[in-house]
Amino acid sequence: MKLFEAQNREGIDNVIFVPVDYRNKIKIDNVYIYPCFSQLDRILYYPKQKKIIIGLENIIDIKNIDIIHAHTLFSAGYTALKLKEKYNIPYIVAVRNTDVNIFFELAPHLKRVGIKVMQNADRVIFLSPAYQHTVIKKYVPNNMRREIYRKSLVIPNGISEFFLDNCLNEKRAAIKNTKDIKLIYAGEVNQNKNLRETIKAAKILKNRGYEISIIVVGEITDSKCREFIKEDCVEYHKKCSQEQLIKYYRKADIFVMPSHTETFGLVYAEAMSQGLPVLYTRGQGFDGHFADGHVGYAVSDLDERDLADKIEMVINRYCEISANCLDGCQRFNWNLISRKYNIVYQKIMMGSSGR
Repeated sequence: MKLFEAQNREGIDNVIFVPVDYRNKIKIDNVYIYPCFSQLDRILYYPKQKKIIIGLENIIDIKNIDIIHAHTLFSAGYTALKLKEKYNIPYIVAVRNTDVNIFFELAPHLKRVGIKVMQNADRVIFLSPAYQHTVIKKYVPNNMRREIYRKSLVIPNGISEFFLDNCLNEKRAAIKNTKDIKLIYAGEVNQNKNLRETIKAAKILKNRGYEISIIVVGEITDSKCREFIKEDCVEYHKKCSQEQLIKYYRKADIFVMPSHTETFGLVYAEAMSQGLPVLYTRGQGFDGHFADGHVGYAVSDLDERDLADKIEMVINRYCEISANCLDGCQRFNWNLISRKYNIVYQKIMMGSSGR
């Protein structure tokens, strides 16, 4: 919703359509929440899509739409494709974590759908350079890669204005000569976020003479992860307000999240706003937004020694990297991102003005 709010401030008139399960009673102001499919339909891709398209055509005057922004490749993207075929309305489509790690990976029979949606899109949006490279190289046929690359753009998600309005306004002190280091992770506590590796890396660093503690903030959504917060090095806090989270960030030295999979990872950018260097997974969502070593380092999600080594590298360049984080977090401002999308829309509309 933050993107739509920023776009409204830019004068863009959005019509937002969200298809949901029949059981869903959610209501959001200025959003068409349309119950049009059942639990069974979730596993029946084409019948579900047909219901979504019928529902959309029933409640929205399609002929008044200039451009379609599909926020997922397989779910919303297929709808956009069919509407373009029927009404000749241009569309852009975003590729997200579920598209890659659920549809492409676990539903190979639908791979052709994703490729066709990208092929017919006017622009394909990736949240990071890493996902752009992975998707096109791994899933797009050789003879189509140049075409998809040509029409693809990297536009990240933004973070809450609260973090940007409350950026750390002073430089962090060097930690090179101290052995007492505080790491932090904020977000859902589940196996994908890979807290296990962070704990193992902390133990490696302890053997190297450091006193490492890990602040963990968030809801435990996987019962198998409860054992992690019982570790001596872990200081656990439940999910909290943004105001309190900033206090935890300012108490810490380095943000660590070696997730197995990640579309983008807003928490990296939030942590940067407080001057925290970040350690992120190589080849996943955040990787590629900055040169390696600029705001932190990419790490393997399967190698705790690599993570420990990269933490030491951050420690040795702490002041420089921390200052880069405070500068770099500004690129995740929703107003700036909205303007980028506005430019994309305008270029597409200029190219399709004759339709």
